[in-house]
Amino acid sequence: MRIGLIPAPNLTFSTASAGETYVPLGVQCIAAIHRSASYDVEVMDPNLIVQSGAVEAKDGFEREIAKRIRAKKFEAVGFSSLANSYHQTIKIACALREMDDEVPIIAGGPQATHTDVATLESFPQIDVIVRGEGELVILDLLKALSSDMPIEEVLGVTYRKEGLVIRNNDMPLIEDINELPLPAYELYPTSAEQTSGIANYYQSSDMERRVCKLIGFAGTFTPAEIPDLPVKAILISGIIAGEVDLPLLRLLAQRAPLGLDVQGFVRVPEGEDLVFKPWAQMAEGSSTITY
Repeated sequence: MRIGLIPAPNLTFSTASAGETYVPLGVQCIAAIHRSASYDVEVMDPNLIVQSGAVEAKDGFEREIAKRIRAKKFEAVGFSSLANSYHQTIKIACALREMDDEVPIIAGGPQATHTDVATLESFPQIDVIVRGEGELVILDLLKALSSDMPIEEVLGVTYRKEGLVIRNNDMPLIEDINELPLPAYELYPTSAEQTSGIANYYQSSDMERRVCKLIGFAGTFTPAEIPDLPVKAILISGIIAGEVDLPLLRLLAQRAPLGLDVQGFVRVPEGEDLVFKPWAQMAEGSSTITY
């Protein structure tokens, strides 16, 4: 099942003027639970969409956000909620329902939790409210949506059945958060002060012959910037010499077998140009490489 998670907007009360971007930790925690159960999950943040300029910051932006959610063809969509922007979340959900009358629409977060019955009574476009800590609720709910489990047995949800709003018993609070997977930070894009980039100029149809120009160099990756994920192999595909140094290669080689695209070690900046030069630490570096 392909799941879309939509953080709550953090925009001004009456318009879509972009406010400060926040990293939605709760959504990342829920995403990690989905991934632990092998669901295909994507975090799609309305705040980033507006700030990027892809959707104009004006009244009515909710329908444009809904169009982008619909285009992803998710098999279930979960909305987080905050008090100050719940009206915007509701508008996005309602617009999505107009475009897709089958996809399950789920709401959670603090505002939906405290107004669960009122929300479902007022907005038939929303199917289910997840109350409180959703990490232990969401997998049972997805089983219910897939008809693998009666929804009556799912704790911590409020839903509609035969026209009536039903409120199941609460899910007990999580006793030990260390039993949960780490938040899925890697699913959430964040802006950087700098970025590395190159431009390739081709002067003939021979794609192997090109002039490389430096656009920007953000420096060397640090160990703290590399997520410690359970992987079977690590592919390093840098574009500029200096992005990955020998100590980082040695560290990553301890985690998993390394694969290497050597271009990122022999393409050296000289002013605005990039020239190919021998990798000075080739012997030591290649000893860490498996592929």
